[in-house]
Amino acid sequence: SDLGLLESSTVSNSTAQRTAQLRVTDDGAVRVLRLSNPDKRNALTRDMLAALQAALPTEHASTTQPIRCVVLTGDEAGGAFSSGYDISAIDDEERERGLDPIGDAALAIEQCPTPVVAAIDGAMFGGAFELAMACDVRFMASLSSCGMPPARLGLVYASTGLQRFLRATSVSSCQALFLRGKPISADAAYTKGFVDELISDGTALDAALAFANDVAVNAPLAVSGM
Repeated sequence: SDLGLLESSTVSNSTAQRTAQLRVTDDGAVRVLRLSNPDKRNALTRDMLAALQAALPTEHASTTQPIRCVVLTGDEAGGAFSSGYDISAIDDEERERGLDPIGDAALAIEQCPTPVVAAIDGAMFGGAFELAMACDVRFMASLSSCGMPPARLGLVYASTGLQRFLRATSVSSCQALFLRGKPISADAAYTKGFVDELISDGTALDAALAFANDVAVNAPLAVSGM
């Protein structure tokens, strides 16, 4: 199937670790995208980000494009939503000019004509945090954590990425997150507006799937228009 080809195209060049890939599963009108890189806590690679863009619907839901909602989450085997972009892939040139490997994928999420929902179970850092901020709604399990560590890594974060955070919360909250570079709890993320729903009982994925199925039964053109 096309989805199978998509998964096989995302295989990492490294043979020393389990396959890094985007796992794509369709359940009726809901598509689930799982960031999967278990040996690196679901760290993002260029291939995974390209596959993410390719897996997002580019047209309104219809008889030929049946997906009405997308859920983005991490592979359970990785024990995290994602540890962020794989810093071992960053070269000196990228450090000097300011790294933005996430921008295209985040923009594709924002421009997706069907809603994209983030289900955050476990840690979420760096570029993965930006991907979640590009989603329409974010669910986070209460034992999860998140952070933006570029200042600790000697990296200047892309201005387009910073804007995604600023649109969701206050300037002071963004400054504290980026300038300190320390992780914050799920409760703090919810209080500051980085996530929309805090899930204290069960998993964020279950809550996100319930939300996605509610969306999927509504009129797709009305949903896309809003």
